[in-house]
Amino acid sequence: MKIFNIICVLLLLACNDARTESSLPSVAQLQAWFNKPTPLPPWSYHATEDLHTLVANSSQLGGNHLWYRQSGSTCVVSVPHQFFDKQSLTIGQAVFAQMCQLLISNSHHRNTEDEHQESMDLSKRRNSLHHNAILAYQANKDAKVFQLHGFSQSKRSTPEGKLADFIVSQGTTSTPELHRLAHCLTTLSPHSFYYPEQVSELGGTKNVLHQLPLTPHSFYHIEISAPMRQRLTEEPQLMERFIVCLQSIR
Repeated sequence: MKIFNIICVLLLLACNDARTESSLPSVAQLQAWFNKPTPLPPWSYHATEDLHTLVANSSQLGGNHLWYRQSGSTCVVSVPHQFFDKQSLTIGQAVFAQMCQLLISNSHHRNTEDEHQESMDLSKRRNSLHHNAILAYQANKDAKVFQLHGFSQSKRSTPEGKLADFIVSQGTTSTPELHRLAHCLTTLSPHSFYYPEQVSELGGTKNVLHQLPLTPHSFYHIEISAPMRQRLTEEPQLMERFIVCLQSIR
């Protein structure tokens, strides 16, 4: 009987360890991880002198990829739809390389589901490494979050929407910083607008990230047309000017 009890305890501990290993990292755990990056199962961990990477090998826990370095400006680049919004990850990687400390992207197409039949769409999914990492990183009180999206001009119904190359927003209201960003983007394209005053159409009005307890006015939703996304990836000087505009609001 004593041996049986020991075996039961060992099995219980093994199950608890498995549950712990496969649970989504909390905001507090990720805050500690940013201070001292280490392996974080089930993600594959890769490290160089300045770059720490978490790579999802499956849809477990919602997947997501993460790149982090301790040097750079205190900002996050979020790319929630890299497969649907083509070139958005390439643009995000350029911003990360020249500016921000943290880059997060989805690892699976937004129209797929995880092992529990939960949507992999980060604009709808409420629990993910992506969301918790942003909340953890906002322990830096001045941290900005730049979320990059694509959109199709042909699917917009207003004259402004059909012409737009950039649409930036912070939710239902805008700030002087958002106006400054939109004004700077007009040097890349005169068809750059801020929501809701200058353009009434926006793809991210139901984005769950707006429901997270983020630092007020720290979140910048940036929609980029398909032609402009293509130009940004093909014209290095244009990409440099885009990054300068993001730096202008810091």
